[in-house]
Amino acid sequence: MIEASGEFMVFTVPTLILFAEGKEIARQGRFINFDELEFEVNRWYEFLFK
Repeated sequence: MIEASGEFMVFTVPTLILFAEGKEIARQGRFINFDELEFEVNRWYEFLFK
């Protein structure tokens, strides 16, 4: 767990990191805005799979 937090530079909990094709495309930490997270997921889903 400590190795992952260092590798992804996570300094607060919770942290959600969204990856697409091996690259970080969105990050939310501490106070998660689910509306913004949903927007990012939908945007990248449309880009990658439509």
